[in-house]
Amino acid sequence: MAASSSLTGATNGDDTEVATAAAAYADARSSSQQTLTEHGRRRRLTNDERRMLEEFFERNAHPSLSERQHLAGVLCTNQRSVQIWFQNQRTKYKRSSTRSVGATW
Repeated sequence: MAASSSLTGATNGDDTEVATAAAAYADARSSSQQTLTEHGRRRRLTNDERRMLEEFFERNAHPSLSERQHLAGVLCTNQRSVQIWFQNQRTKYKRSSTRSVGATW
């Protein structure tokens, strides 16, 4: 009912109510989009952070939960990001070792 009354007001020449409602909707929509963008944006590792993870990977390609949590704390990220990084590195390592074996024939 409130929406139809504001539309009725717009046809009577009272555009300020509609403009205010449209601005409030646009503000709410843009703020929700900003939240989604900020949440979904990927944080890239610095060279030092990458080097630290690579050195750890050379010693242990399968870190425990507590080791991942420790690394996440040092890197100021979450444990899940560290876990995904290690999964990606293991896949990358497997792929490169498979290619080098296949290339020798």
